[in-house]
Amino acid sequence: MLHFLLPGSEELARAVRKILSGTSTRAVLPQNHGLVTVGKDFEEALNIAEEIDEAAKVFVPAACRACPIPANELARIG
Repeated sequence: MLHFLLPGSEELARAVRKILSGTSTRAVLPQNHGLVTVGKDFEEALNIAEEIDEAAKVFVPAACRACPIPANELARIG
């Protein structure tokens, strides 16, 4: 999660752009803001947002006690 930055500020825009550019990162959740997703088109960005929403519906009620799957194991899954 990205720390709090003033809504509508250039600083927020630069921080989000930096996180999303040049990597495989497709989503960022700035503190006290909404989710920002990117994709090759609107449908892909929306699908990413929906996947994150579904994951949050499981993760948040579990009091954030769920352990994320390590990146090297994710590669084996999929």
